[in-house]
Amino acid sequence: MLMINYSINIAQSTKDSSFADYLFSQNEYYRAITEYRRDIFRSTDSVKNSKLLMQIGLCYYNGEDYNEYISFYENNQPKFIFNTQLDTESHLLYAKSLYHKKNYRGAIYSLDIGFQDKPFDYDKELVIGLSYARLFKWDDAIAHFNYIKNQNIRPQTVNELLICMNHSSNYSSKSSLTAGILSAVIPGAGYIYCDRIGTGLSAFVVNALLIWALRDAIVNKQYGLSAAIAFFGSGWYIGNIAGSSEAANEYNNKVLNDGIDKTLREVGLKEFLNIK
Repeated sequence: MLMINYSINIAQSTKDSSFADYLFSQNEYYRAITEYRRDIFRSTDSVKNSKLLMQIGLCYYNGEDYNEYISFYENNQPKFIFNTQLDTESHLLYAKSLYHKKNYRGAIYSLDIGFQDKPFDYDKELVIGLSYARLFKWDDAIAHFNYIKNQNIRPQTVNELLICMNHSSNYSSKSSLTAGILSAVIPGAGYIYCDRIGTGLSAFVVNALLIWALRDAIVNKQYGLSAAIAFFGSGWYIGNIAGSSEAANEYNNKVLNDGIDKTLREVGLKEFLNIK
């Protein structure tokens, strides 16, 4: 499991939370949540409680329970709006959680809206840029990374990301149309074109057997059987064409996302790997 060491180091100053903090530091996130909730129950200090509440959110995020963090943020966001630091960090983790759930448009929208009146934020622009990259909107991704570059923040990292984006934008993708046509002419050929050789050979054998069975039934004047074979066989044949087209899209997605992940590993941004 990829552990993200996010913590705003606020609980250390809260004496009553020392055990919860210890559990947090040991990656015992769900046990820590129970202790933080107990601390909140015992406290009447609203400022302290909002910080403890944020620690609960960090437990969900660090534990990679992104669905739970999304729910947590949506239910508790009003409690953070009076603390600029907590409001910003909780919102950013919300967008990152959407990113991890592959809701890239949601991540972009939430940051565009939530950070509208705030100054430049590196993490915000990074998440938006990477979200556009995962959507294969290379021009938008490049624009956001160039914006970061112009701020002279982590130039080496940004340069590597820009190289990746430019390389990806010039990628010669497998054509779903070509894959479909190939499988229409020779069943399974479209799969082989997409490097799915086993699936392609299976599709070829199944369709060949169905064609042979149909021919044999017609030769023997078994017209009822031939009609049944033609009906079911046409489904296999059409499925082979549609499946080949989809295989081309899946191939492109994998190649492009693997390229992004390779760059993220190289620049130390493993938090944003496409692992979910």
